[in-house]
Amino acid sequence: MVAVVVVLLQSSTFVLELGLLLTVLAWGGLLVVVLHGRYVVEQIASGTYQNAPADEAEKSEQHER
Repeated sequence: MVAVVVVLLQSSTFVLELGLLLTVLAWGGLLVVVLHGRYVVEQIASGTYQNAPADEAEKSEQHER
């Protein structure tokens, strides 16, 4: 009986640790997305955001001239 309780407690501890790890990873991912979104919005508002890769942005600037 005691061995079964110990095994159940160990597995539930693993599940709790796994849940905690996944929760922290999810919050970290959400933080990255929000900060990147804030950066993009600020760059668009200031007019300096380039949506294309650097090579394509240079080509489009040359075509505008």
